[in-house]
Order: sequence, then C-alpha cells, then structure tokens
Amino acid sequence: MLILLVAATLLLLSSCAGPEIPDTPGNAVVRTYNALTSQDSIGYLQCLARQKREVFESLPDAVHALLVKWKGQHANVQVLSATGNDTLQTVIYNLTVTGPNPMHQDSIVQHVRREADGWKEGY
Repeated sequence: MLILLVAATLLLLSSCAGPEIPDTPGNAVVRTYNALTSQDSIGYLQCLARQKREVFESLPDAVHALLVKWKGQHANVQVLSATGNDTLQTVIYNLTVTGPNPMHQDSIVQHVRREADGWKEGY
C-alpha cells in the first residue's frame, strides 16, 4: 500500500512539472527567459554559466531588479541558429515580449557554455 501511495505521488509530481526542455544551446536561452517570465530567481541563476552566475549571486539586488522588470512579461524566443563547438556556442534568436512593456528584437546574439550540468547562458 505504501509503495502504491509513493508511486502515485511521484507520478502526480512529475506530471505537474511539465515536459522537460531538452538540453541544447538554443534551449539554454529559452530556459533563461522561462525563468524570468515565471519570476523564478533560483531557476534564473541555474540557467547562467558559472562566471555570470557568480556576478549575479554577489549582487542579489540586481536579480531582484531584473525580476521586477520582468513582472507580468511573457517572452517568446525563436531560436534561429546555434553554431560553435562542444563547449561554446553562439545562439542567434528573435525575442518578442508581451505584457506591460512589450518589445520585439531580431537577431540577438547570446553565448552559451557547456558546463557539467548542461548548457548555460554566459559571457
């Protein structure tokens, strides 16, 4: 009975999490904007490469200000290309933001790095 209860709980929790986004250079950018859209400061920091994450961790007010700026916003990222090697990729994408401060920008360039736990947005 206990095993059945644990299995049902795990199934319920995994279904709430939604589909996992595959770990690709382009999806590293998508995950970053998803964290901003959902106001997830921990998730946002987890999307950043070590060097960039350390800067934000040393300036918690900067993360707070960024989340305040993104409150009520929704990002739609269209990845156009990702080129590079096994450890560093350059991602080019279009960004459309809806919400209180809508915007659209084409051909944004972002560098992502492969770290031990996957692709991360970096400098």
